[in-house]
Amino acid sequence: MARTLVSLRTAVLNQADMADSSFIDTTQLTYWINAELGELHALLVSSYEDYLVSTDTITLDGSASYSLASDFYKALKVFLVQGTTRYRLHRFSMDGLAGEYTQNRGNEFMSYRIMGDLIYLDPTPSATGSLLMYYAPQFTMLVADDSVVNVAVPIAWEDFVVSGVTARCLAREESDPTYFLQRKEMLRRQFIEEAPNRDAGEPSVMGDHYRRFISETDI
Repeated sequence: MARTLVSLRTAVLNQADMADSSFIDTTQLTYWINAELGELHALLVSSYEDYLVSTDTITLDGSASYSLASDFYKALKVFLVQGTTRYRLHRFSMDGLAGEYTQNRGNEFMSYRIMGDLIYLDPTPSATGSLLMYYAPQFTMLVADDSVVNVAVPIAWEDFVVSGVTARCLAREESDPTYFLQRKEMLRRQFIEEAPNRDAGEPSVMGDHYRRFISETDI
């Protein structure tokens, strides 16, 4: 299957019956391929959070806010780490920042909120410990011909990309793209159904909705 940028372009041109045509240039094809890959990336993140995961450790210095990783896309889990103990943090409400709500609370009640390119903590932490963030990274575009689709994307799922770009090529040519648009939509629905079943060996479990500390040995 097509996994590199050049093989994706070749697959699209073959599907669109444009292999011997210069009607769509390489730059345009590359742009469309990255646009469709970005859509697939977002689909994976929204369908099952464990497909695309990165971590970041932020050292606390007593500030109320900290910069996010440069490739940050969406937060998955946030922990306060102090020694060998991790506290699971929950997102705070903007309405809860006023008045006595923020007073006299221990670390096990610390919460966070992501706004813009910063993560804010409430109450403001002491300059001890760190934040451990599990997050979904932003999509990284394919640039070089030998750039490879993220290995987390299951084999054959790039047909979603090929179908989407083929439809764009046919529409530019003023040909009927209906078949490939329908195929892309069929694949989208299929992925949404399949993605959450990636870890089929373990059942889903109920989460702990109470704010409590979790020992490193429990994670």
